[in-house]
Amino acid sequence: MSITVPIPEQLNAPQADGRACVACGSETAAMRPVGDRAGVQLVACVACIDHAEDGR
Repeated sequence: MSITVPIPEQLNAPQADGRACVACGSETAAMRPVGDRAGVQLVACVACIDHAEDGR
């Protein structure tokens, strides 16, 4: 399983700017890149990525 990157209309401003996790919205956790939209690198926090990879 992987992180599903939402469509741009579903992202809040920090998520759309690559400053917040696209899964949970955290702006303070350790992040990894998960995709891009309109030239902006989107990120997800390590905990959300690990959770998705575990299939939970």
